[in-house]
Amino acid sequence: MAEVSVQVVGLKEALRTLNKIDKSARRQVTKDYRKIVDPVVKDARAHISKQAPLSGFKYPMRKGPNEKPLWTGKEASAVRAYVSGKKPRTFGAYTSSLGVFGIRWGLATAALFDQSHNFKTRQGQSMIDVLNRTFGNPSRIMWKAWERSHNGVEEGMRDLINRVMAQTQKELR
Repeated sequence: MAEVSVQVVGLKEALRTLNKIDKSARRQVTKDYRKIVDPVVKDARAHISKQAPLSGFKYPMRKGPNEKPLWTGKEASAVRAYVSGKKPRTFGAYTSSLGVFGIRWGLATAALFDQSHNFKTRQGQSMIDVLNRTFGNPSRIMWKAWERSHNGVEEGMRDLINRVMAQTQKELR
C-alpha cells in the first residue's frame, strides 16, 4: 500500500482539502460562517436605503431595451457573505483571491455609493461632497456595519478557523 503525504499550510488549503475529503463538512463551514456574520449582514442591509442616494441614481446609465435605474431599491439583498477556497492568482504585481472569508456588496452601483470619490456632477459639485454630507464618509455602510458587530464575529471566526484546521488535520490522519 502506498503512503500518501498531504501538508496543509493555510486556511484556503485546509478548505480545499476538506472539500476533497468531506464535502458536507466543507458546506457546514460556509453555513457556520454565514451564521457568525449574520449580524453584520443584517446591520448593513438595514442601513441601505430603498431610495436613490442621489437624484441621478434614479435614471438609467444607458438608453436601450434593458435600461433600468442605477439604484433599483434592491441593493440591500445584494449584501452577501462568502467563503473562498480558490488558489490566489498573480498577474504581474497584482495578486487576486487572497481573502478566505468576506462580506460582499455584489452590485457595482452599491459599491459606487459606499466607496465613491472624485466624480463631478453637472453643477460642478463633487459627488463625494454630496454623499459625505448626506451619508458620511466612505465606507458609508459596510465598514460601519462591521464596526458595530465585530467583537462577536471575531470570536466566532477564531473558533470556526480552529475547528476547520483541527478537522482537516483529523481527517488527514
